Amino acid sequence: MEVDGWANEIRVQRPKLPLGVDQVAVRGLQVGERTVDLLFQRSGARVLAHAEGIDAGEVPLRILA
Repeated sequence: MEVDGWANEIRVQRPKLPLGVDQVAVRGLQVGERTVDLLFQRSGARVLAHAEGIDAGEVPLRILA
């Protein structure tokens, strides 16, 4: 995971979770002047990531393969 405060964006490359862990939340993540909650959740064989919170629409989340 890379947080770029200058570009106000978050980049996640191939999100993964440890075996036995189905979800993880990073709350209050500061991205430049914005704050978001970043959530990772297992869905079958994949791990999905999305941002939530009042500033989530202002902070792009880029998932890199």
